[in-house]
Amino acid sequence: MMDEWFATVLKGKNLPPDRIATEGRVALLLCDGPQKWPYAFLDSRTVPDEFATAMRASEIEVGPDMAVSSMVPREIDLGPITEAAGETLERIEKWPVLRLAMLWALFLGALFGIFYVTR
Repeated sequence: MMDEWFATVLKGKNLPPDRIATEGRVALLLCDGPQKWPYAFLDSRTVPDEFATAMRASEIEVGPDMAVSSMVPREIDLGPITEAAGETLERIEKWPVLRLAMLWALFLGALFGIFYVTR
């Protein structure tokens, strides 16, 4: 029912049948039809001329065509900071006692920081 009504209102656009519903709904929203002409929606007997003109004036503009491109994978360069952090973590993994000492130092430092902030 709606497709037939959109086809009669948009008769000057020469749209294929599968696009009539989409174009009609978009045109109805773009021309603000439900607010300006609420009585004219789906009324097949009397469609105001300014409503039909506003519906026909709204258009959907198609974007650019799809272009096929080739993307070549490249190495990700994360910079010198990540390299230094990676080397440090590798060094810490080699010495488990150092890793444990650093973990406890971090934990005690967090506790001291909380104590200092709350006092």
